[in-house]
Amino acid sequence: MDALHCRRDTAEAIVARGGDYVLAVKGNQPGLLRSAKAAIAQAERNHARKITTRDAAHGRKEVRTAIVAPAKDLAEQHDFPGLVAVARVKSKRGRDKTVERYFLLTRRYTPAELLSIVRQHWSIENTLHWTLDVVFRDDQSRLRSGHGAQNMAIVRHFAINLVRDMLQRALELSR
Repeated sequence: MDALHCRRDTAEAIVARGGDYVLAVKGNQPGLLRSAKAAIAQAERNHARKITTRDAAHGRKEVRTAIVAPAKDLAEQHDFPGLVAVARVKSKRGRDKTVERYFLLTRRYTPAELLSIVRQHWSIENTLHWTLDVVFRDDQSRLRSGHGAQNMAIVRHFAINLVRDMLQRALELSR
């Protein structure tokens, strides 16, 4: 989940229903972010396992490095439900600067699992949200009153799922 959802009440709701979370933590939670960075720094001093992947797609090269560290005291220290580990993903595209993203975790994933989870998040962002924004022009919608915005969101999601289902069936029939 994006940093917008990095909140105690969100974490509590997820944990209460038996779920796990991977929450991005940024400057909106400065204490948590400092603690996450400190835990990662300690893990690096202890030579914790990292994984690095290299991708070359869509005309650009990207190198990603992930590390996961235990965060035993952070759940209690920050009153954050379910927190057991923190993680960092460093990404570098071409000659661009390196971007570091930090995450709070309910499970101590391996670095490879973490990279997979983070990549899955961006596939949702890039497929669903891009389609809503570009094809349906969702961000330009003027619906603001009553249930109009919520109803249209349901219609848009239904339309996307219907088209994807039709395409999937067409692919299966063509095999």
